[in-house]
Amino acid sequence: MDSVYDHLLAVLDEKFDVPGEDVRPEATLSRLGFDSISTVELFETLTAHYPGITLDETGEIAGQSIAELVQAVEAQLPAVAAREA
Repeated sequence: MDSVYDHLLAVLDEKFDVPGEDVRPEATLSRLGFDSISTVELFETLTAHYPGITLDETGEIAGQSIAELVQAVEAQLPAVAAREA
């Protein structure tokens, strides 16, 4: 399985035209040009790729960093795998 970070980089580049060289772990979604609609679209793309995870689309998502988003996904993967076993 690809790493969550690598998958996120690919999605940002291919679907949202955010070049990989612009993406740093500390970069926030808003700094990368995401608004609430594109953030929801990104979250839907990630939850489709990683079935069973949930991402909070409320609150201060624009200030969420790439590292925080990756951690949120990675933290849920063991529980999802356990439910599927």
